[in-house]
Amino acid sequence: MQCFGHDYVHPMEGLAASASGLPSSRPSTMDFTHPSPSNGSWKSLCDVTEYSGIFDSEYRRPHSRCMENIRVALRKSIMQVLNQRDRTNVWLNGLAGVGKTSIAFTIAEELKIAKRLAATFFFSHKHVQKTGSIIPTIAYQLAIAFPRIRQDIVAAIENDASLLSPGKSHADQMQELVIKPLQTLRFREEPYIIIIDALDECLSSEEAERLVTLLTDTFAGPVLPFIHVIFTSRPEAHIRAAMPSNVHEILLTTRDKDTIQDVRFFLRASLDKTRSVRPVVFGQPPFPWPSKDEFETLAFKAGGLFVYAAMAMNFISATGNHPQERLELLLRENSTVSADIDQLYRQIIATSEGSTCALPDVSVHHPSTPCILLPRFYHTPGLHSDSCNSNVAVVLSISIYGWAFHLYHAYPSSKLRNLLALFADKTLWHWVQTSIPGNFRLMHSVRMARMCCLSLKWIRGPSDIMVAWRLYKGYKELQQSSKIPILALRDLTIPDID
Repeated sequence: MQCFGHDYVHPMEGLAASASGLPSSRPSTMDFTHPSPSNGSWKSLCDVTEYSGIFDSEYRRPHSRCMENIRVALRKSIMQVLNQRDRTNVWLNGLAGVGKTSIAFTIAEELKIAKRLAATFFFSHKHVQKTGSIIPTIAYQLAIAFPRIRQDIVAAIENDASLLSPGKSHADQMQELVIKPLQTLRFREEPYIIIIDALDECLSSEEAERLVTLLTDTFAGPVLPFIHVIFTSRPEAHIRAAMPSNVHEILLTTRDKDTIQDVRFFLRASLDKTRSVRPVVFGQPPFPWPSKDEFETLAFKAGGLFVYAAMAMNFISATGNHPQERLELLLRENSTVSADIDQLYRQIIATSEGSTCALPDVSVHHPSTPCILLPRFYHTPGLHSDSCNSNVAVVLSISIYGWAFHLYHAYPSSKLRNLLALFADKTLWHWVQTSIPGNFRLMHSVRMARMCCLSLKWIRGPSDIMVAWRLYKGYKELQQSSKIPILALRDLTIPDID
């Protein structure tokens, strides 16, 4: 409502939380905002905001959240830390696939309902996220969460428009867009939370270290309200070195009994859902499925890896396929893959060979590569036989296109360049030799990768030149076998398969 030309806002920031264990707030808390901020400066901030970093953004769908009865004890222990009126930060770390992002998302939802979520930045290799947009994105969310400081943030931008420049000092951005505006709220009693998810996904080692240090140092100051920062990442040495000594560390493992039990609960609930929504297959009411032995074998393979359980369920429940047949395909292998998620990708592709089910459009990506979804291309025994050329060709062409597209935006870390060199040295030539003539998608992708690797961004030494040369030779081989002129390839329009 309007009150003497001012916006009156009652955000009810301390709304009592029920199930999450959040403390209730003082009912008198309210924010009075200044006159509407300059449209130009506010629009500039909105323009540079990286919306894919905001936890519940539409760009991040489908959202990864915990089921209602999963990770209950862990979430409760984290909330106990966040309810303290101090500046303790939390570092949730663990290997890929243990469910860090799902936990962070679920906690963010609970905090948003309780009006205690200050900001989030969820890194994702599915999006092109620039380091220069992190602090402006946090500032944007602070302005939305606390209307009282919105005008202060906008005034800082009006005074220095370069604060939104990607080349601006992060320390200056933090000082003007975050610290000074938040000082207005220093007498608030409720602790607020900022969540930074997947630190290791899109940042280099140096960038991740600087961001951790910047955030932990910034919110340790006594002139600010109580703010806890939650970080999630893999247990990388450089991130551990950057964490303050008093950080509350929570290590997620695949051997924890609660985690294994939660994975079993997830599998049981997901299988029951598949059974209930397929009456043509399982009848009405549905008959029991799967058998006890089949469930125990699947749960054993998943171990404590949520990513295995989720991908297995996507494979089993894919439309147009019989769930029991898909389950049997996954259970053929005797070994467990709980210790090596890469083996799951091999297994899904290998078990699809010769099956009556057509492969969906699948792109296989290596989970530990920073910055992008870089496929790791597997030579699965028997995969290259003539009997599976049609299905494999679909997978390979889609995978390589997604790789080439993301490669253009990637940070050229040494790890990524080494993986690229391995691909160009071995797998590329297998694809060139076994590709169906006229495979436009594959040809376009190799050409795109070649152009990227010839840029100054990627060439750091002689080995990088060799990679670009091998991609060039591979492209020429594909072009010659298909007898397609270069100009014709330039006119090809290939959909974005991400």
